[in-house]
Amino acid sequence: MAGIKELETELKAMAEDFRLPGGGRMKLSQLVAGHLVWFDTAERRGLRWKDMIRLLTAAGVTGRGGKPLGVGTLSSTVW
Repeated sequence: MAGIKELETELKAMAEDFRLPGGGRMKLSQLVAGHLVWFDTAERRGLRWKDMIRLLTAAGVTGRGGKPLGVGTLSSTVW
């Protein structure tokens, strides 16, 4: 099972992928597709959707206007 360090490393990579050159942002569906392992690992480690959203927000992965992603948005995108 992946440890916390691996989750943190992948979270940083996900945040970097999210920010596109010129200030753009990657579509959430593309971001999730490229990092499904992180979500699977986070779930196996006991993180809930709100926990994942808190981590994603802290890393800079947000919804429109810089607001945190919604639980429904994230969960439906992942599954």
